[in-house]
Amino acid sequence: MDEQLRALVEQPEAGDMKRGDLAGIRVVKYKHNTQQWLLAYEVTEETIVLLAHGSHENFYTNLKR
Repeated sequence: MDEQLRALVEQPEAGDMKRGDLAGIRVVKYKHNTQQWLLAYEVTEETIVLLAHGSHENFYTNLKR
């Protein structure tokens, strides 16, 4: 996760922009060992706000809450 966070600081627009209920939220996917992880965040003027981190199972459902 540390490597992914450093990459986000360098290029905050790297994540996929979501639509609908999650409009304005970006999600980046990465692998650790063999498992895929997702990291959701918002970019404000000079801040990256981390919203959620976890495996794909129920990720978007939990993020909507």
